[in-house]
Amino acid sequence: MLLYGCGQRKMPTPPMRNVHQVVSLVGVNTLGNPFAPAILGEFGDFQCLPCATFQLELLPKIRTNYIDRGMLRFAYFHLPLPVHPQAERAAQAAECAGLQGAFWPMYDQLFADARRLYDPDLVAHAREAGLDVDAFSRCMRGRATEQLDHELRMAKELGLSSTPSFVIAQPDDSGGVMAIGVVAGPGWASAVMSAVAAVTKQG
Repeated sequence: MLLYGCGQRKMPTPPMRNVHQVVSLVGVNTLGNPFAPAILGEFGDFQCLPCATFQLELLPKIRTNYIDRGMLRFAYFHLPLPVHPQAERAAQAAECAGLQGAFWPMYDQLFADARRLYDPDLVAHAREAGLDVDAFSRCMRGRATEQLDHELRMAKELGLSSTPSFVIAQPDDSGGVMAIGVVAGPGWASAVMSAVAAVTKQG
């Protein structure tokens, strides 16, 4: 398991930083009960190997123990890093797949092999997912950047610049979502599992 993240220095980091900030889930792809008492958001990059570790090893456990039981909602926010030249196009591909109701199948395909993120690979992924390839290609030419820009702004507001980074949030009294903590840096895996257990217990 890769416990360090992309763009991070190998130095001690507090397991969770407390915050109190509104987070918008408008347009963000989510899994689970929309009325769950807690939200786990991942800021990820499809070329980030530790992000793939989370998707392959930790998310299935979180899904079984919390998401599928209605206790937690999972949200994926794009944070393609400049050091990963194919990450932004991969994020656009996921968004374009999402317009055809296939964000999560594309999410799985993109993390399955970080070497297959060039444009011909992305079209092949779309075809394998059963998408309308012409519509997918038109979307990719349009760059699908509006939602990415929205999520990048949220990462900046939360002070996140490496992947994977995580936000722990809860619904607030006004019907919005309030972030109560962020996890980033070495030790993120155990910190995320501890934070999820704590916030779902509170809920």
